[in-house]
Amino acid sequence: MDFEFEDSETIVVKTDLLDAYGQFIKTARRPTSYENLFWWLECYPNGDTDDSNGHVSIFLHTSVGGFGVEATFTVDRSGIRKRKSIGCTTPIQVGFPKFARHSSIRSGSIIYNDTFVIRCKVSFKTYSEPASISLIKTCVKDSVTFTISEKQLEMGNLGNVKSLAKKFATDSDKHQWQLAYFSTPATSDSEGTLNMFVEASTTETNTVTLSGVIKVDGTSFEKKFNMLVDDRSISVFPKLITHEQLRCIGGIIDSKVTVTCDVSFETQY
Repeated sequence: MDFEFEDSETIVVKTDLLDAYGQFIKTARRPTSYENLFWWLECYPNGDTDDSNGHVSIFLHTSVGGFGVEATFTVDRSGIRKRKSIGCTTPIQVGFPKFARHSSIRSGSIIYNDTFVIRCKVSFKTYSEPASISLIKTCVKDSVTFTISEKQLEMGNLGNVKSLAKKFATDSDKHQWQLAYFSTPATSDSEGTLNMFVEASTTETNTVTLSGVIKVDGTSFEKKFNMLVDDRSISVFPKLITHEQLRCIGGIIDSKVTVTCDVSFETQY
């Protein structure tokens, strides 16, 4: 069975980084239609090593292997364009240590408002289920619940984010996570909303993903999420649900809202 997935990412680079040795830009990890396959970019504006100093270095990373990948890197307002194709069975770093000379970047109209833009279009393909999906996996589950009063909901606490204590997942000494939330009051210009984010970290060296679902007790409301976990990973849910929606679905019970988040940490070996 064939599997294909295409995606793209953009990096905006400030020109002062062209003179900053050792500095790099790392994009957020992007999910794909493959289970546990995430990808991201790393850009070193002044080269990733002494040998590539004076060049822009750009690399694509993946969390797992078992597929073919084709990546095309371009620079806006220029003819700079390079392509790389590779088949891999393990996580990869692929790209160009000497993607573009600084002299090329500084020429013409590439730089605009002291920045230039690098784009990457990527295509993943495999002719069978990726090898990574058949790896041995372990799973650790956990859950937390919090309540917020209707009065707190309506008043809002934008300047005072409420964070639940960071905790180790049940039966784990490697995976930690926590929830934080805040409410924005309704105004003449916008609806009042309940907003949340999930933060997770792990000391595990193998690939770890966190999947979960946020539920409002007494209703059918669910918000599912999936994220790759490293030393500090965050998933943000701005405007998770409006105050009006909470009322309409019966989410306010006895003048309070109760929210439960069930999560599962999955490790691949």
